[in-house]
Amino acid sequence: MQAALDDHYQRHPDARPSLGDLAVAAAELDGHPLADEPERIHQAASELVERHPDASPEDVVLWAEARALPAA
Repeated sequence: MQAALDDHYQRHPDARPSLGDLAVAAAELDGHPLADEPERIHQAASELVERHPDASPEDVVLWAEARALPAA
């Protein structure tokens, strides 16, 4: 299945989901409260990928959650 998916993305690179899209999906699957705020997750993905290009969707959700915490 992975080979078929890799082939599909090679032929249609615009079909590949962004890190933000994957992070929103991960939040939804986990029932995370931020799943209702996809714009916040997409912003976190944009910020995180600049410093950590290999960040996972779960890293993005964690970063979005940390950014949502009030400053102490």
